[in-house]
Amino acid sequence: NFCVIFLLWAVYFWTSIDPGATVKMSDQRDDDVLANDGSGVQRSMKSTHHPLTVLRCKVAIVGDSKVGKTALKEMFISGGRNYLGEYNMTAGVDFKVKSIPIPDTNVEVELYMFDCGGEKIFQQREGYSAYFENTAMCAVIYDVGTPTTLQSCGRWLSAVRHSRPDRPIPGVLIANKVDLYKSKPDCLNSEAGQRFASTNGLKFFEASAKENQDVDAPFNFLANEFYRQYQLHLETVKKNTR
Repeated sequence: NFCVIFLLWAVYFWTSIDPGATVKMSDQRDDDVLANDGSGVQRSMKSTHHPLTVLRCKVAIVGDSKVGKTALKEMFISGGRNYLGEYNMTAGVDFKVKSIPIPDTNVEVELYMFDCGGEKIFQQREGYSAYFENTAMCAVIYDVGTPTTLQSCGRWLSAVRHSRPDRPIPGVLIANKVDLYKSKPDCLNSEAGQRFASTNGLKFFEASAKENQDVDAPFNFLANEFYRQYQLHLETVKKNTR
């Protein structure tokens, strides 16, 4: 089938130029069965066939220590059930995966999240270079209650993008701990974060891991943006093969 051959070739071409992206093709099939509804009458359930495309996206999660990187990631992974109330230092890198279905498609994006510790002992670029390699998206996080953490975002973003100088890495800037707006009057306002995000080609989000406020939004954006880029790539390949 020409369409299948073209899709597989396009996938191969895309992953060969973008190692941060891999694609898995699988089938989901519901077999024919006869169901009894309790009345003694059997009804036929038709077999359905759902080809599934899984896109794998490597995400680097970076920012200074104590900004809530791990808390945000764990709340997202657990569906808001696992808030880390006490600070837990991430030694090196913590790795988690979560699949996100793309609405109205047969596609899922698997976010391979590399949560990079922000303590000074782990901040050397050389120490993280292996983890940043082949990153497709990034999430840069700061604490609205600590202005210096926003100032550090430029350094973190530069370190991630340095791993792929030939292709700018898109991503999100997350202002965490917005629950502090109610109790800490000297918090950074959202305009400061928006300016940084706009200047550096990132999408800006505000969230609170503590109150489970808008935690999913930035990660869902990353998945949908990755899918959008995948679609654009397929369209480009299709045009070039005509």
